[in-house]
Amino acid sequence: MLGRPSGSNTWESGQGSSSGLSTTSNVLTPTSNPGGLNTSIRQSGGSSAVALIGRDCRISGRVELGGVAQIDGSVSGEIVSTGELVIGEGATVEAKITGVKVRVFGSVSGDLVCSERLELHTGAKVLGNISSPSLIIQDGVVFEGQCFMQKSSAKV
Repeated sequence: MLGRPSGSNTWESGQGSSSGLSTTSNVLTPTSNPGGLNTSIRQSGGSSAVALIGRDCRISGRVELGGVAQIDGSVSGEIVSTGELVIGEGATVEAKITGVKVRVFGSVSGDLVCSERLELHTGAKVLGNISSPSLIIQDGVVFEGQCFMQKSSAKV
């Protein structure tokens, strides 16, 4: 997770979607403010996200995320999200993912368990089993695994 150093740089989404994250570029863009570093990510509605794992980041182990979080780099191990999780276009994830709402644009190898909603967007590649009471799979998605649609008993 990102820390909270003092400063006044903020991150804002490139386009306003209902989640505040850009669904076209799937990249959050920083506002310019040379005063210092602030790791908060601001949605168009003004609420803060807690994490952006950038393209050059590589994380191995258990990752726990809250609020809105976006992964654009590589993560291996386990991811637990209590908010909305976005796996960006360039992301490579080799992990079991447990979350509330998950949107996948990149590559995931591992099981996905969502308590509310899972969205697999054009260009996504998922190799593993999925479980979610609500599922959206767009054209152009590669999915290899089993799908379970009953309400998840996993606590997030």
